[in-house]
Amino acid sequence: MLEDDEAIATVLSLKLAASGATVGEETMTSSERAEAKIQRILPPRLRRTVDAIISTTDISSTAGALPETGTAKTVAEAITTRRVLSFDYAKTSHATQRGVEPARLVRLQQRWYLFSWDRDRSDWRAFRLDRMSNVLMGVERFQPRPLPADDLPAYLHTRFQGVPERTIVLTLYDTAEHAADRLYRIDGTIEPISERKCRYTAHVDSYEWLALSLTLTDIEFTIESPDDFRDYLAHHASRMLRGTR
Repeated sequence: MLEDDEAIATVLSLKLAASGATVGEETMTSSERAEAKIQRILPPRLRRTVDAIISTTDISSTAGALPETGTAKTVAEAITTRRVLSFDYAKTSHATQRGVEPARLVRLQQRWYLFSWDRDRSDWRAFRLDRMSNVLMGVERFQPRPLPADDLPAYLHTRFQGVPERTIVLTLYDTAEHAADRLYRIDGTIEPISERKCRYTAHVDSYEWLALSLTLTDIEFTIESPDDFRDYLAHHASRMLRGTR
């Protein structure tokens, strides 16, 4: 049924899903089973090609908690049937009850969000799926509103915290998989350079959290850019050293 390149793309996509890049633990398990079935029916020549690609490809797990599959299914059904959603939304210090008109599911910065019209705030809001609980789809239907942008990921990216983004590039002396597991938060990409080295390109709003994360993880690193971050760490490292005297 599939051309060679289509079969390779299918297996790699399932491998990505099984690594946690899709929604929910159930989906990861289903992807693993589907990948194994397709691998078994591939012609030997094509199976060798796919095995070679997979063995030389590092796919790290998704940072942060994955949402429950049931939540994703309910949200997706509410979007397609245009029905109002209600749920409890957990923040750092408290939880609130929300009633929304769901519009789209968006994956941004390795997390899944529900983009919707918040009826209480009379504005568009993005909600992390892993912070939603007691998700209920009501019987009331709504008329979809025009979205504020064609490219929702780009739109949300500029709106989050309203602070200009800074890009930091680091060489981490650890495997890409271990680095992804050890970092407390990943806002960016991790790419393998060699067996024991990877490149972390972080997109952050400030230097503080990344400096703290690097301290807590105890991963050896080298700053590739920018010089401002190098100066920032040097300044605070000198201050801490003075405190030990």
